[in-house]
Amino acid sequence: MDNDLKKVMGFYNKHPFRVVKMKEQTGKCRELHYFEKILPKEALIADIGCGSCHSAKYFIEKRYNVICIDFSFSALKLLSEEFSDSFTICSDNNNLPIRSNSFDALISHGVIHHNPQPVKCFRELIRSLKPKGYLKINIYRKDNIYYYLYKVIGGGLGKIEKTKIGLTYINLCILGIDLFSKLFKRTKRGKYETKNLFYDFFLSPVAIFFTRRDLLDIIEKENCHIEFEFSQKSFFGKFSIFNRL
Repeated sequence: MDNDLKKVMGFYNKHPFRVVKMKEQTGKCRELHYFEKILPKEALIADIGCGSCHSAKYFIEKRYNVICIDFSFSALKLLSEEFSDSFTICSDNNNLPIRSNSFDALISHGVIHHNPQPVKCFRELIRSLKPKGYLKINIYRKDNIYYYLYKVIGGGLGKIEKTKIGLTYINLCILGIDLFSKLFKRTKRGKYETKNLFYDFFLSPVAIFFTRRDLLDIIEKENCHIEFEFSQKSFFGKFSIFNRL
């Protein structure tokens, strides 16, 4: 296994996301509503790199058949505590233990950009998808402010994280963000979730940013086309739904 991928796996085992509150996270996600409209009720869905189960929970609660896959055992353990009867697989997304042409739909929410081999990851997703199946992905955009925040702030925090003073500074930042969020009632997220979110945004060992042209080059080579595209004007990423031809 690639050393960078091992670092990412270790990072997310140490900093997993707790399963999210549906009302807090998915109520505004119009791309999930759109995805639901184009899928039949009998569709078999896999959430690859499910993490906090943001997307999978939406479809689980709507009685779809969903398989949750993540390389973080810690994240899957938290998921199992929320959904005791959920079907989970612990695997990285470069070598999925899945037969080709298995799923009607795949979700990869914020995963490919943390993989040191994003093209290989995308090809593995396409391999697992049935012909005419749908793939929903979320990736980091290169043309937004978060790209610079990650490079500058994340780069600085990464250098001081291993020192006692640096770790104290990071914990104070997390505490301040958590208190600010609660003070203005922006979220019901606890300190545990705030910490892991902070680490994900700024201290993830691998974060690759894409231009739209980068994305188009990948999907054209893999015989896919864009079915629906939604770009966030805020901080983070681009949502796209692809159709395998």
